[in-house]
Amino acid sequence: MAKFIKTLCWMRSEQVPLVREIAALASMHLVSVGTGEKGRASALAAELADLSPAAPSPPAAHDDLRAAISVTEASLVLLADAAGFGESPADAAALEAAARRGARIVSFEFLPPTTATLASTAWQVPIEGVPLWDIVRSAAAVEAAAPMREGLAALENFGEVSAVAVLCAASPSAGSLGARLASAMELIHTIVGEPELISASHVAPAEMRGLRMGSLPEAHGTLSATLRFDANRSASVLVSNQTGPWHRGVTILGPGGRLRLWDEGFVWTAPDGRVLDEQRSASAPSDVDPASRLIAAAIAAASEPPASRAVAPAILAMAEAAMLSTRTGQPESPATLRRAAEAP
Repeated sequence: MAKFIKTLCWMRSEQVPLVREIAALASMHLVSVGTGEKGRASALAAELADLSPAAPSPPAAHDDLRAAISVTEASLVLLADAAGFGESPADAAALEAAARRGARIVSFEFLPPTTATLASTAWQVPIEGVPLWDIVRSAAAVEAAAPMREGLAALENFGEVSAVAVLCAASPSAGSLGARLASAMELIHTIVGEPELISASHVAPAEMRGLRMGSLPEAHGTLSATLRFDANRSASVLVSNQTGPWHRGVTILGPGGRLRLWDEGFVWTAPDGRVLDEQRSASAPSDVDPASRLIAAAIAAASEPPASRAVAPAILAMAEAAMLSTRTGQPESPATLRRAAEAP
């Protein structure tokens, strides 16, 4: 008999179909459901009653995320919606309490949500020798996509990279624009390091035009950016949380030819057109959003000891520099933001 994971899930109503797919793939049983939508917690819990181990009784309903995390006995805390959460020391303390009880924590968003927050002592508190910000896993991180990781390993024999283009897109139910942007910047940093300057432009959804964006998890729309380096390298990024299904792809150019990577595989083509190496995972059902499979993989990976996120300050600063550039209309420096926040 499959072992089910007792789960606390904080989400929005529109995420119900995706959460159902993830629950099936990751063997989740919901013991608690919460939402920031006023007056919707009980109805949402009732709607997901069939995912509760005590069905037909619905999972417990919550309208206070911090309080729910502080007391939960769930084995998994899944933050499908983390907008407005993570900047307060009390938020970090709630996550710390859950982690000390042995819960794995997976967020659709990159947490903590700002470079300044990451630099705070609340997020650097050690749990069995591991900082809290290493324990909270991002479902948008590359580590859960094995074909992508293996494709990146091919860079050892590719030669000096001259150009990189990254595309990350998904529906709003899979996370914010900030989640897609942080994922893209993680790939850029892995391949060519931190840029000197980032120049970006943003197109907001029609219903949000004229509103000021907050932290990364509160950003929505489509963003394009060019990244300037101090060497013979260039990079560009196109990210959106307005178009599904989930897709994350990278094209890399250099003396080795062209290396194309995506979550399901990679192809390395020599300058003369010969295919030097390739890998393609089995095709997923066309009616299932790849987001559910990749987030389920992130949940499975969270049961393993966390890898160091030593580059997290740089990734956050790169994402925030892009967001800042959309407001100032000027190129912005990730290093300057990191120094201002006194981040590692």
